[in-house]
Amino acid sequence: MVYAISLHVVALLSGWLVSELRQVRILNEEILHHMVGGVLTVDRSGRVIFMNAQLRSLLGLPGDLARVGDPVSGVLSAPAVAPLRTLLEEPRAAIVDLRLPRPGLTDLDVEATTSLLTDDRGTVRGVIVLVRDVSLQHEIERARRRNERLQALSEMSAGMAHEIRTPLSSIRGSIQELQALPNLSEDDRRLMSIILKESDRLNRIITNFLEYAREQTVTRGRCEVGDLLREVALQLEKDERNPGVKISADLPGNLVCRGEAALLKQVFLNLGVNAVEASREGGEVTIRARPSRRVVPGTDGQEQERPAERSGVSIEFIDQGTGIEPAALGQIYDPFFTTKPHGTGMGLAIASRIVQSHDGALTATSTPGSGSTFTVWLPG
Repeated sequence: MVYAISLHVVALLSGWLVSELRQVRILNEEILHHMVGGVLTVDRSGRVIFMNAQLRSLLGLPGDLARVGDPVSGVLSAPAVAPLRTLLEEPRAAIVDLRLPRPGLTDLDVEATTSLLTDDRGTVRGVIVLVRDVSLQHEIERARRRNERLQALSEMSAGMAHEIRTPLSSIRGSIQELQALPNLSEDDRRLMSIILKESDRLNRIITNFLEYAREQTVTRGRCEVGDLLREVALQLEKDERNPGVKISADLPGNLVCRGEAALLKQVFLNLGVNAVEASREGGEVTIRARPSRRVVPGTDGQEQERPAERSGVSIEFIDQGTGIEPAALGQIYDPFFTTKPHGTGMGLAIASRIVQSHDGALTATSTPGSGSTFTVWLPG
């Protein structure tokens, strides 16, 4: 009798343990599948044991790829993830940074951490990989470094402007006096005209530099984005320098952001002029605006900033021009960098500063030979 009862108790305990183990396994799988980062587990022979949906999304893998048992070398065949593939083929614990190209979108920065999966005797059974998107952190770091450079620039800009403008004003005044002299030859007048023109150009460069370097003070008010963009589209269409480029505006109503209308119009006009100048005669520039949401750095006052999603407005300036080479795309917001024969390289730098002062973002994508898209995101 006691033996039968013991067997019954053991059976009940076994059933309970199996049920608990099943629940733990299901819970673990749910946790892994719903983690914010990507998770990949590979066995000793280099075959996939587990991959969650987040990793598929980060790496751009189709749903029918990376089934359990597939060789990881085939799953990670793209050249962009070659360093990660090497770590899995020669298992070791490491941290690598990767930049994943995404056609038509900004490249994705990810951090991959590999850990060895061992048994009780220390034998390596496989590798666990955690992949997380660090694009936002890198963007924050770039913004921090950019702000540090701007602070240094603002400290020296006022003194530099004074030191240059004082002699420049004297030179310009002297040339104007000389122009009033009688019996000047045509060559003399032409040379003096060149000096005056170059003096004015130098003065504009100094003015633009000061505008870029100084701290932007923004008066936040209600801005009707659609109205501003319609004004810009009309100006671009009627501009006598427009070489026959069609301006197309796709602007729904009720697009509102908080900012200073005059400064935002300066940004939109600069991007519009750039798009027209980049276009071929008979081409088309499209201005498009839509409500949108974007993940932005948090301001919770803690040492570790917490990203948060905010609603806002996304404005695109799309041209069909020659595009921008990848090597130049990362420098277009730097002061004095330009690909134009007669440009100063300050337009996009100033536009980026104004957008940042509105807690927004200015980004660009381009395909050489097919055109470029500049996107302004502004919080609502």
